Amino acid sequence: MKGTGFLLSDGLIVTNNHVVEGCTAEEMRANPFDAVGFGFSKMATDKNVDLALLNPSRRLSGGLELGPNRDSPLGSAVSTWGFPLTYNGPAPLLSAGT
Repeated sequence: MKGTGFLLSDGLIVTNNHVVEGCTAEEMRANPFDAVGFGFSKMATDKNVDLALLNPSRRLSGGLELGPNRDSPLGSAVSTWGFPLTYNGPAPLLSAGT
């Protein structure tokens, strides 16, 4: 199986629960496009909001800062990338809209 996630500035990786469902932290492995692969030491999930937080087994630098918790104005540009449902390509798909 494969899925996508993103690194937060505090070192955690965010992905969806459905990506990791049925796995333990120790069974998973990340293979970034431009870095050496690594495992995970801890995982927390919430099925109700389809969210998973993963703690990498080694410290990762960089990462994204989360923005403020507020509603975006109607017509705001949004984008996402990943491996939706049955897509099994070598690179993630990018979707953009408003």
